[in-house]
Amino acid sequence: MYAEEIKKFIGDTSALKASGLKKTGLEEDQITALKPIFFWGYEWDAKDSYYRIGSTAGDICSIATFTFLFFTEDQVVVYRLLKDFYHGIQKESTTEYFYEDITNIKTGEETKEINKTTSINYNSLTLIVPGDSYRMSVSSASDDISNSVQGMKTLLRNKKKGNRGGYDA
Repeated sequence: MYAEEIKKFIGDTSALKASGLKKTGLEEDQITALKPIFFWGYEWDAKDSYYRIGSTAGDICSIATFTFLFFTEDQVVVYRLLKDFYHGIQKESTTEYFYEDITNIKTGEETKEINKTTSINYNSLTLIVPGDSYRMSVSSASDDISNSVQGMKTLLRNKKKGNRGGYDA
């Protein structure tokens, strides 16, 4: 059930991107350092979520997050939509990180124990800044996402070295 709803939701991300731009107050021409990156993932650690393990659609969860990272000249602007498909609730949030404040971009696999005999492995991406971190669950480990993460790491290194970077829209 949730898998079909999520497929519809992520099938065309242009409306979600437009919502993100509106919520963050950014204009398209301000996104100059790197193309926007879209991630989505299940919120396995959410306390009110429901799971379906081993379904034909794979392991699914009733709560998912949909995240856009926008890269301006000076900062990464994060737009996040948390959607609870079971309860019909959605919440938007934004966060901004200046490049000089980001100390690390961490990727890895995490494990969520569902019960004594079942656990879920999933990918995550974390932006780390002094005194805080921003973790995103990433449901696909495609080459496109790997390339996006690599591009983000390269941009951060270049910004730390004083290079301006940029991309052709």
